[in-house]
Amino acid sequence: MSLHWRCPDCGEALTPSCSCGSAPVCEAHVWRVGVPAAPTGFPQERADHLADIEHSHFWFAPRARLLTDLIQRLRRPEDQHILELGCGSGQMLHRYTELGLTSTGVDGTRSSIERAALEAPEATVIHANVEALPLSSEQFDFVAAFDVLEHVEPLPFLNEARRVARTGARLLISVPASQWLWGPLDEAAGHRCRYDRPQLEAELRQSGWKPLGHTRYQFLLFPVILASRLMRASKAERHPPKRVGTLLGAVNAAEVRLLSGRRLPWGSSLMMWAEAA
Repeated sequence: MSLHWRCPDCGEALTPSCSCGSAPVCEAHVWRVGVPAAPTGFPQERADHLADIEHSHFWFAPRARLLTDLIQRLRRPEDQHILELGCGSGQMLHRYTELGLTSTGVDGTRSSIERAALEAPEATVIHANVEALPLSSEQFDFVAAFDVLEHVEPLPFLNEARRVARTGARLLISVPASQWLWGPLDEAAGHRCRYDRPQLEAELRQSGWKPLGHTRYQFLLFPVILASRLMRASKAERHPPKRVGTLLGAVNAAEVRLLSGRRLPWGSSLMMWAEAA
């Protein structure tokens, strides 16, 4: 995909530079415009921790399968270009290629985006602030944002997602569900909040997105998650013994395999999809 750039500071198109002198530069397969400030809502050490455990923790692989299934069902036949905001170390980017999509990933954490460039060399990866994208408007057919919204200011983030999306484009977003589950794990993760469905729908509508549907993840494990939160057993949830983690992963995988086409009424994560109005 040939990207169209704009300066995140002055808003001018970069052809090849703007009046304030900014220009896109690619180094080691990572694009950037200037030097983005490190994100305040998601410290680098947290990003590095997630990258270290995402191949082994029971939460990640079934969730990735669910998100891939949802994108496959939601995409329109004419969709070609997908943008993932807050792509982290790029674990989802190669899945978009398998679906026949051209992918672009953006992340504000330097170590994460450098990992993404190695993980998905076929993707275009950009080191940038997800609330001030160095990209021109209306150039993506699909926008994805997975467990990012709870770390940033919601309306600037969702407004930027809408700005770079074409009219009619789809958005798929995931957030931690149910504010009443708030606990030490959320504080350690740097969350602003956990989301209930009406709150997320309202923020989407305010930003020019029309909500179309939703589901949840960890439906079958929800009683276990609830018990863990009530007993303040966050360490066991974050670092379960290997055999326990394998069992929990198998439960999540079975849920995705058997129930991913249904709207599940509860779970620890909320997935919602919308259309650019």
